Amino acid sequence: MATYLPGTKGGTTSTATAWINEVWANDFDVLAYEEAVGYPNFTEFPPLHGRMHVPKIDNLSRVSLGDATAGNNLTFSANTETELLFTPSTTVVPVEVNLPAIVRAMKNPQDALKKACEMSIGEGIDQSALTLAGLLTTNVVDNTGLNIDRAAILDADQKLAAGAKGYYRAGASGGIMIVGVAQKDDILTISEITSAQVRGDSANPTVTGWVAQAYGISFYESGNVQISGAVLNNVLFIKRAFAISFNQRPTVFTQGYQMVNRIFCWADFGYGTVRDQYAVLIKTLAS
Repeated sequence: MATYLPGTKGGTTSTATAWINEVWANDFDVLAYEEAVGYPNFTEFPPLHGRMHVPKIDNLSRVSLGDATAGNNLTFSANTETELLFTPSTTVVPVEVNLPAIVRAMKNPQDALKKACEMSIGEGIDQSALTLAGLLTTNVVDNTGLNIDRAAILDADQKLAAGAKGYYRAGASGGIMIVGVAQKDDILTISEITSAQVRGDSANPTVTGWVAQAYGISFYESGNVQISGAVLNNVLFIKRAFAISFNQRPTVFTQGYQMVNRIFCWADFGYGTVRDQYAVLIKTLAS
C-alpha cells in the first residue's frame, strides 16, 4: 500500500505536494519609511527656480525724543539688511522592471513600487531638511551624553521665547519640537507632561502612547532627526525659522524604455534657515 506524504519524493515513498494548494497575498508589503514631519512644518515659499533670494530686515533702532529736542533734528542710521539664498537640488528614486516579469506576475508590482518611491523621496527630503538643526549656534541646549528631560525642554522653550520674541505667543502659538525616535521613551517618562492621564481623556499619553502637546509645544518623533557621532540633534522651532521651496514637489511617473518600465519619483527643492534665533538645538544621546 502506497503512503502519500507532502515533501520530496524518496525511495518508495510518493509525494502529495502537487495536491496541496498555495496562496499568495493580494498585495505587496512595502518596507516602512520614516514619515516626513520636519519640512512640512517649515514655511513654504513659492518655486525658487534657479535660486531663491530672501531679503531680511534686522531690528530698527529707537530714539527717545526729549522735550528740548527738535523733531526735525533727528539722527538717522542705516538699517542692516541681509539676504538668504536657497539653491535647488534634485533627488530621484529610479526603479526598473522588465516587461516579461510584469506580464507574468499574478499582481502588477508597479503600484507598490510607486508608493515605495514616493515614501523614499519624502523620507530623504526630511532627513536633508533636518540637518539644519545641527547648524544652529544661537540657541543650544547641551544634553550631550544625556537623555532629554523636563529641564532640557523648559530651557529650550525659554530660549525659543527669548529668540522669537513677538512671533512666539505663550499659550497660543508655541514651538514645534522634533525629537529622535531614540528619545521617545524618555519623553514618556517625564511625569509632568504625561500627567494628563489624570483627566481621563482619550488623548492622554497613557492611552495614545505619545505626547501630542505639552507646555504649548507640539511634539513629533522621527527617525529622520540628524545623528552626528553619538549626538542626536533634536530641534525646537517656530514655523518661520526654516523655509523650503519646491520647483517640483515629489512626483511619481513611469516611462517605457525598450523592454522595461521605468518608475521614477523625483523632487527639485531648496531649503534653509531663515532666522537662527527662531530655533533651538537640543543635543541628547543618540541611543
